Amino acid sequence: MYKELETYLSVVQNGSFSKAAKELYISPSAFFQQINNLENHLGVKLLIRTSHGVKVTEAGKILVKRAQEMLALCRQTQSELKYFKKQITLGSGFLTQNLEFQKLIKKSQIDVSISFAEIKDYNSISDVVDLLETIYTPDLAKQGFSFQKFL
Repeated sequence: MYKELETYLSVVQNGSFSKAAKELYISPSAFFQQINNLENHLGVKLLIRTSHGVKVTEAGKILVKRAQEMLALCRQTQSELKYFKKQITLGSGFLTQNLEFQKLIKKSQIDVSISFAEIKDYNSISDVVDLLETIYTPDLAKQGFSFQKFL
């Protein structure tokens, strides 16, 4: 239901299915299916579809507030629990496996595995990213990242 809530909030914020689908990089048909699944699961109509976009129903307004709270709690919980897993997620603008970083981890004999996440929007980097492979910019520092030169 996590994905459906994110999808729902996106359509509410964008005011249209097509803009929200484009923002989330999913096909419009998959987008509609997620919203329909959410409405069917909850048993209520959340959105009224019009030729000018969407309108939020009264039930939908309640879900907006609750979905924001639930997703914030999920992100906070994920953040707190990530210190217990033995995995590092490396974010990069291009989905390539940084072999130099893998060699460094192996050489240090740290017991972790590495996963990779493609960064599509540097203004909203997912909380699952532990390390970021990029060129330094002040905007990223504002998001709470600290930088270390790595060659």
